[in-house]
Formats: sequence, structure tokens, C-alpha cells
Amino acid sequence: MSDRRVRRTKKVLKETFISLLQKKEIHRITVKEISDIADVNRSTFYNYYTDVYDMLDKLENEAIELLERVMKEYCTENDQDLISRAFFTELLRVIKENSSLFNLFFVDENGVKFAVKLQNLILTIPDYKVNYDKNVANYYVFSYIASGITGMIQCWLKNEMSAPISDVSEIMKQLMENNYDTCLQFRSRL
Repeated sequence: MSDRRVRRTKKVLKETFISLLQKKEIHRITVKEISDIADVNRSTFYNYYTDVYDMLDKLENEAIELLERVMKEYCTENDQDLISRAFFTELLRVIKENSSLFNLFFVDENGVKFAVKLQNLILTIPDYKVNYDKNVANYYVFSYIASGITGMIQCWLKNEMSAPISDVSEIMKQLMENNYDTCLQFRSRL
């Protein structure tokens, strides 16, 4: 099967699965149902996924990989402005472009697991990673920052991304700067 055909088949399976998850719980979705709606053989489904839970896990990893790419592009160890508005703008743009995928992970039981993965990803921003491991205050402040960003993204998606990306990215930038400054103040006290 050609790469183009594989991509198209996986795209149809993914879109079908996301559509079904918006209507019902995962334990009520069957491989047969996905295959029938996507108009592919069940064996084709099994070429890519072992079951619906494996498909969900792979979609979750795909979402995290999209965000990792943004971080790698904007957050390097040599970058002096790791919390730039451009970084948050691009992060939100990617989320909006793939909103059906990201909405999937910020609902019900999927949200908790994905939020933890996203928070852990945020904690790998190079400057935060370096300082995160150095003292107790940093550990708590950086965890707070990561939870806050995750919560803002969740809220933005829940409100159907009605606030402009430029506004939300500016809020994120300001909150990150203010909390990072707080962390520096704690460092001198502990």
C-alpha cells in the first residue's frame, strides 16, 4: 500500500474514531463500528491498532508529538526568551489547527491522563528543566506553572477557542514571567 493511501486510511480511521468518541464512551465503541463507518476492513484497522484503546493511546501520543515539535522549535537551551509570546502563539495555533484531536483529550476521563502528559512536557522546557531540579521551591513553582498552562488550554478549548490566540498567548506569557520571577524570589529564601 502506498504511503499516501496509508495516510488517507489512517486519517479516515482517526476522524471516525474522534467523531464516535464525541458521541459515546470509548468502552461502547467497537472496531467493527469504526471500520464500518470508515468503510475499511477490520483487518485494515488491525494493521495499525490492536484495539480502540491502542488507537486512543496513539492519538494521544500524536497530540503530544505535535506540541513537542513546537517546543523544540522555540525552546532551546540557548534561547534567552523561553517564554516568548511567539512560542505560546504557535502552541495555541497548533492546538487550534488540531482542535478535534485536542478536544478529545480534555474531556472526561481522557483529560486527566493527557493533562499530566502535557504538564510533564511543559516541565521539559530547557530553562525550567535546569532549574526545576535544583531546589524545592522551583519544583513547586514549575509544577504550578505547568498546571496553569494546561488549565488555560483546557479552558480555551472548552470555550470553543472564542478568545483570540493573541490574547491568550499574551496572558500565558505574562503569567509565566510573573511566576518565574516568583520562583527566583523563592530561590533566595530557601
